[in-house]
Amino acid sequence: MDTNKVVRNTIVATSQAIVYGITLFFVYRYVLDALGAESLGVWALVLATTSTASLANLGIATSTTKFVAQYIARDQPDTANSIIQTAAVSVALILGIALPLVYPLISNLIGYLIQSDAYLPEAYLILPYAMLSFWLNSVSGVFQACIDGYQRVDLRGYLLIGASLLYLALVFLLVPTRGIEGLAQAQVIQAGILLIGSWGLLRYIMPALPIVPFRWSTATFKEIIGYSLNFQVIAITQLLLEPVAKALLSRFAGLSTLAYFEMAHRMVFQIRSLIAAGHQAIVPTIADAQERSPGNLSKIYNYSFRLLLFLIVFGLPFCMMLTPFVSWIWIGEYNATFILFANLLFIGWFLNLLANPAYFANLGTGELKWNVIGHIVIGVLNLSLGIMLGRAFGGTGITIGFIAALLTGSFIIMMAYHKNYHISLLRLFSVRTVYLALASITALIATGFLFITYFEDLPALTLILINLAVFLLITAWPVWQHPVPRTILSLVQSRFSPPTPDTQPGPHER
Repeated sequence: MDTNKVVRNTIVATSQAIVYGITLFFVYRYVLDALGAESLGVWALVLATTSTASLANLGIATSTTKFVAQYIARDQPDTANSIIQTAAVSVALILGIALPLVYPLISNLIGYLIQSDAYLPEAYLILPYAMLSFWLNSVSGVFQACIDGYQRVDLRGYLLIGASLLYLALVFLLVPTRGIEGLAQAQVIQAGILLIGSWGLLRYIMPALPIVPFRWSTATFKEIIGYSLNFQVIAITQLLLEPVAKALLSRFAGLSTLAYFEMAHRMVFQIRSLIAAGHQAIVPTIADAQERSPGNLSKIYNYSFRLLLFLIVFGLPFCMMLTPFVSWIWIGEYNATFILFANLLFIGWFLNLLANPAYFANLGTGELKWNVIGHIVIGVLNLSLGIMLGRAFGGTGITIGFIAALLTGSFIIMMAYHKNYHISLLRLFSVRTVYLALASITALIATGFLFITYFEDLPALTLILINLAVFLLITAWPVWQHPVPRTILSLVQSRFSPPTPDTQPGPHER
């Protein structure tokens, strides 16, 4: 395993997530001020319903990472070339045919979900743009997955950073004069740039690729489909998660509630992606290790799980502590709906991270049975609980059902992996982790008490600084005593420190 490559990929992927999160912050704040919460809800709903067309790509895009990494490890670049072109041509043609066919269905669905007739013209106006950007992003997604297969997540990260900044500039340029249509046009332009840029990067990595992909192989397509059918089941069940939640929110709680859920979900998921980025970078590494050195898989899993556990135990309470202040900065007020949604989603998506090592290990090895089962459980539970709880409790009930479904399916995946590989969950925990968890929970309770007591009496910035100081003061010693920060510090020091004279290689060793 090329450690330098994994580290570089992880750093760039994390940087890309940070840039995208900052871009998202400014875009949503600007759109909220310029267009209002209801229009933002329309935008979120149209994108969610358009994503139902992803069923037509048969899970091809997601499977290419594994196949490209596999054939590069086997030193078969021609086969990798065939995989890339066949996957790209297949997705482009299939979606090109499917999107016009499902357009009337999606249009009717939007008309059913939006209760206010005043906002239907906006939804119908941006629907064609949403479908075009979806097609562009789907094809470029194949190229980006292939870049990951070459273990060049760093190059993809640079491209996505540039695309995020371009999107921000386009929103500021187009929204003032064209409103929500300008927002949709900005996304189409960004998607087109991503399509061209990702194919250019692939040709840089593999110069043998043509200027335009045209090669299609029946044998290659059958191989991809045989593996990607599992991803197709996953894709179906993924549509029963976020898109269904947004549809139910629009129907039972209204567009403004959907807008605050969209903002909270985007924020939480982006912060979560800072942690998950490293594991996404590890997927092709696992596929490579499966071919070259299967014995490394257990070490990769154990280390990644312990690292995630540390980040969750400290990061979840820390993020929940900051949620009211994010509302004040982002929305301009302490919005109770946003704060509630954000805290519930933080709990759900951060605890879901514990299943990431098992999930991505399964992706890397191609053993997808439990990933599929977990996604089915998530989708079915989210739909059923969302309808029942949404009718009774509105947006809060839908969000609670969303979290309950997410955690149930996620822990099924994790526990199945542990049983299959005889991994004891308790052995992955340490006494230091328990101490840190107790300290973090204590810090969250203390800062929550300070916020409730003084948020009307103290300036928001002053209260933020006080809560940060209190939280870090309570958790500083348990964090320092935890083995994960010490391990990371040792790795950094060994990486950048010059070798000592007695460890330098002699002439006969060079």
